[in-house]
Amino acid sequence: MKRIGFIFFIVLLGFSTAYAQDFSAQDQKQIFLEGVVTAVGTSAPGQKRYQAIKAAELDAQSKLVGKTQGIHISNSTTSELNKLVKDTIERRIQGTLHGVRSCGEKFYSDGHAEVCQQIDLRGKGGIYDAAYPVIREYMPKAEPFRAEHAVLTKTEPADKTPSPQPKPYDGLIVDARKLSDFQPALANRILDAKGRVIYEPSMVSQQLLIDLGPAQFAADEAKAKAILENTGSKHPLMIRTEHLKSRTDVVVSDKDARDIFESNQKTNMLASARVVFLLK
Repeated sequence: MKRIGFIFFIVLLGFSTAYAQDFSAQDQKQIFLEGVVTAVGTSAPGQKRYQAIKAAELDAQSKLVGKTQGIHISNSTTSELNKLVKDTIERRIQGTLHGVRSCGEKFYSDGHAEVCQQIDLRGKGGIYDAAYPVIREYMPKAEPFRAEHAVLTKTEPADKTPSPQPKPYDGLIVDARKLSDFQPALANRILDAKGRVIYEPSMVSQQLLIDLGPAQFAADEAKAKAILENTGSKHPLMIRTEHLKSRTDVVVSDKDARDIFESNQKTNMLASARVVFLLK
């Protein structure tokens, strides 16, 4: 029995050390892939357990704020909006702490402690819940992609061969893996070659923005399809983009712009936030 207890203690100690190392290195890409911001706080040695844990909690909260301050919003927003959104998130974390949860704690024999805390991107009390009311109200408006833009260009020959009506696409996967500078953000946008907006967060209801975010992120196609399937998508459109308007805005070809627009007219996939970006 003592041996089992000793083994359990060693495993727990290893876990505590591991989470401190792993979560401290969590970068912006990992935050969006994992859907959660994680921070580990530490306290000075020589304290009683209660004081050490409380000090480590405060340090973790401070680090959570620091990580959320680094989250990209959108390159199309003004510096004033960026500050407003980040101040709103900071108040959420430091104020009521609604949405912040513990993911582990450890008190060491020298009187110092480590505390792991997290806040989700999605869901009530998460980052999206704090940020999107502000983003929706103040984000600058841009020219939208309209039906008259979804026409064949002179360089695109019309296909005269009759073909069966294809099944409409009900989700969108944007492969941005060739774009090394692409940055997942709170308000990524999809644009056509002339800068017209095909997709942005304002197209989605506020409740869906809180529950799902305007887009989700994955490292491979299988994961992207699984994410979309959970939102009800059975037949997603896959496009590849090799151009950026800014670090947070991808540019798609005229054909892809038309395909996205026409599919959305049939299935309303954009307003349903059925959008996943593939990250390198």
